[in-house]
Amino acid sequence: MWHAQALTLIGLVGIFIGWRGGMRRMVGFYDMPNATIHLAWGIAIGGLSAWFVDSLFIQPMLAVRAVPVESVILLLFIGLAQTGAVHLLLTRERVKLLRAAPTSGWTFGLGLGGMQVVYLLIRVADENWIGIIAGFGTPTILLGVYLAVFAPWLQGIIGAWQGAGILSGRPWGAIWKAALARGLLLFLLAYGVLNLPMLLMLVPAVLLGQMRADDEWLPLALLPSLRQEYERVRRKGGKRLKQRRERERGVPVAEEE
Repeated sequence: MWHAQALTLIGLVGIFIGWRGGMRRMVGFYDMPNATIHLAWGIAIGGLSAWFVDSLFIQPMLAVRAVPVESVILLLFIGLAQTGAVHLLLTRERVKLLRAAPTSGWTFGLGLGGMQVVYLLIRVADENWIGIIAGFGTPTILLGVYLAVFAPWLQGIIGAWQGAGILSGRPWGAIWKAALARGLLLFLLAYGVLNLPMLLMLVPAVLLGQMRADDEWLPLALLPSLRQEYERVRRKGGKRLKQRRERERGVPVAEEE
């Protein structure tokens, strides 16, 4: 029993990492209540969709020791269902008025990804699992930490991308693109726990997606006045970091703000 609790904790820690790390530049600028509410929605819907992934993809795959084409198609439909839920939540009037779609989409995605990781780890921790890593032990924990860092984070990026599309007046295009991205991510995770090299694709996807999120998608959540303040704080932050490094090296700092 405690194994499941430990694996659940790993997934929840991944949500925290994705929140603090992914939106580190937005601290103090986004709508925290909306973000928290959508995280709760993401956890609830993420648990339900993870059960469907297990029932419609993982179990059939284990039964035939192959990847059924129809199960892959069902994964795409699960991704579409997740995206539809995100759309319904992010297009509510309160969310639109506060321009909270990108940041709330991010936290919703963290919940989706975190619960998917928990379900996958519980599967892998089963002694009868057919993968290279099976049973509860150090390899499973290391795999769990890796997945917990990158899977929720990538789901958060997709959520911010979809939220930015809603704010930009392109909600339907964002739906289809985000649905495809989520379906592919579900396949990568569910099949990747059997073919571990596939999971390496998470790293470049997160790095590239985070750059786009920082520069384009997340700042869309800011009102024009806050956007100016946000850019000013970012510039000051970079200058202060440079000054601090110069002090640590013993270099005189010519100007302080």
